Amino acid sequence: MVSHTLHQPTAGIVKQLRLENFMCHSKHETEFGNHVNFITGQNGSGKSTILAALCVAFGCRAKETQRTSTLKDFIKTGATDAVIQVEIQNEGEGAFKPEIYGPVIIVERRISESTSSATLKDHQGRKVVSWKTDLLEIVEHFNIDVENPCVIMNQDKSREFLHSGNNKDKFKVISSC
Repeated sequence: MVSHTLHQPTAGIVKQLRLENFMCHSKHETEFGNHVNFITGQNGSGKSTILAALCVAFGCRAKETQRTSTLKDFIKTGATDAVIQVEIQNEGEGAFKPEIYGPVIIVERRISESTSSATLKDHQGRKVVSWKTDLLEIVEHFNIDVENPCVIMNQDKSREFLHSGNNKDKFKVISSC
């Protein structure tokens, strides 16, 4: 078992999310803490947008976000493209190729009307690679499973879970985490 002190960096933690022209946001930034993060707010404040952006950044198909059926539908009305940037801490035990990426890995997902791309950048914003297989390697390395309801639980899954009267089904969801 690995123990972490409060000052020891932990590789694989999502530190920041930046959005440009993604759904309702022209520009948006969210900073995340080192532990569990809860996203709260009024109806329509963009909570689901943040979850959808994280899912898309880490390789989910648009349909899997339960928000839209194609990636181009995430582009803000009136804009020509959308950008999602996620910063992942890459220091400490379990860092992913730290000699290449440094202390932070930047995952950048660009979406246009006709195409989308994933680019991995080092801590200084320099492009390292732009192949989806490399993104999948990072996601697997850090065990970022956006389809796991204990990692990201969207509004529909939350509602389904809370209103399920069957404790066996609830236990099944929890134990799948």
